[in-house]
Amino acid sequence: MFTIAIVGRKNVGKTSLFNKLIDKNFLNLSGNFNSTIDCNYGILYFYEKLSIIIDTCSLSNFNFINNKEKLVINSNIINIIQHKFIYICKNVDLIFLLVDCSVGLVFDDIVLYNYFLKNKKKIYIVVNKIDLVKYDINLYLSTFYSLGVKILHPVSINNILSILKFLKFVFYKNFNFFDEKKIFFYRKIINSCINLEKYIIYVNNFFKKKMINLNFYNFDLIKIAILGKPNVGKSTLLNSILGEKKNIISKIPGTTRDFLYSFFYNKNNNYIILDTPGIDKNYKYTKIYFNKLFTFKIIIYIIDINIGLSKYDLLNLNLILDSGKILLLVFNKCDYYPKLNKNLYIKYLHIKYNFMKNINLYFMSAIDLNSRKINIFLNILYNNYYKYLKIKISSSNLTKILKKAINLYFFKRNYEFNIFSLKYAHFGGYYPFTIVIHGKKINKINLSYKNYLVNFYFKILDIKGINIILKFKEI
Repeated sequence: MFTIAIVGRKNVGKTSLFNKLIDKNFLNLSGNFNSTIDCNYGILYFYEKLSIIIDTCSLSNFNFINNKEKLVINSNIINIIQHKFIYICKNVDLIFLLVDCSVGLVFDDIVLYNYFLKNKKKIYIVVNKIDLVKYDINLYLSTFYSLGVKILHPVSINNILSILKFLKFVFYKNFNFFDEKKIFFYRKIINSCINLEKYIIYVNNFFKKKMINLNFYNFDLIKIAILGKPNVGKSTLLNSILGEKKNIISKIPGTTRDFLYSFFYNKNNNYIILDTPGIDKNYKYTKIYFNKLFTFKIIIYIIDINIGLSKYDLLNLNLILDSGKILLLVFNKCDYYPKLNKNLYIKYLHIKYNFMKNINLYFMSAIDLNSRKINIFLNILYNNYYKYLKIKISSSNLTKILKKAINLYFFKRNYEFNIFSLKYAHFGGYYPFTIVIHGKKINKINLSYKNYLVNFYFKILDIKGINIILKFKEI
């Protein structure tokens, strides 16, 4: 196994090439210039050889890499990005230096090439956007030969054959390389690979041959996505759960611009947790955003308690529940209100928003989470997942609950007869959680009675965090 970093100045196509190489298009939703602010990781399995490929962040200039003075980490987001860039480049085995054929050789390309040459890194000059060249391509490539390289690798994102040709050259030259001194680095970046789930078997087999056990990939994976508006604490919560400063955080809204994966292990349970960009009413890709979360069945939706619930939050919560996701609503930044009466606040929410009676509410300060609070938090997620998605509910049990609800309803109201007749119920499936009820004259059932049945099933089944859909069929 060897590691590859795609490096280059902004807007040369690093993320586009990364998506092609890992055969996934999950990133860069913003479509903005210079949009990649954090590193993205993926597994490239080619010619039965395993590699980890890293899409590095976009930077305006690279003068900082030649500074002899040691950079000091501070809260400046640019400074954090620079440190991460240097850390990645020092530890990877190969460098793909991506340049723009349509622009030609520029100063930043020279700075990067000389830096890697000085640090004895193996470099491949990848000349992108050759499809944009209108005249003789050799004229454009000649400027890059002035660096002193013997071989250039012209590619186009739109031409998969040019990329395959380049990969064949790379993988033929580089066999399964493994540096035992970098085992911590390998473990750290493997946990962040977007497509790890697809290649778990290959990764496990490779590390077993090296007598290294990745024990947290032997079971089912619980998929969790963290959602919320910008600057509510999504990345802070993820960093607290992982116990490390993995994702870049700042007080500036919109710091997270990509979908960032993390794999972790807790109490024999395996999780994939996804940190997402903040969404608000000005976000143009709301539908695309939720479509990307199709395989994530558990949603942690974070609210800044200082701001409270907005109309757009309520819209998103309804979209999540209607799609059949398991929802945990988190009110963050509670450290601002040390005397907050949580029970009173929950009663207020239940009165104002009726649907909140059937979802889990959690109050926290993501920046101050300790291991005990994290375990309680993860236990709530775990119990919800296995309670609703793993246990099959029998038709006989659902029918008994239906009969009990009918008898209790008409007993309280002293009704002597029933216009409609409900006979039996059975489970209709997950996503959303559906119960099918069969009966006669079901068109006579009014909305209030349907809501009564839904609430009764919620109460008896002790279900929270999901939406129950009742479907009625005439017999």
